[in-house]
Amino acid sequence: MADIEQENTFRALKDEPLLMKSNLCRFGWHQWQQWSKPYIPKGSSINIQHRYCDSCGTVKIKQLKV
Repeated sequence: MADIEQENTFRALKDEPLLMKSNLCRFGWHQWQQWSKPYIPKGSSINIQHRYCDSCGTVKIKQLKV
């Protein structure tokens, strides 16, 4: 059986959903990356930041008040 990293590589190439690396994500305990640098999306005037969970790929986005 291939490890999850290999399996997710094959799934990504086939545009299939990726497997979670941790079951804790189901309970809301994610392994978050750091927040991105603030940026302004095209056609907007609001600064936003985002971060991803390393285990399941969930994204959090927040607006910054200027």
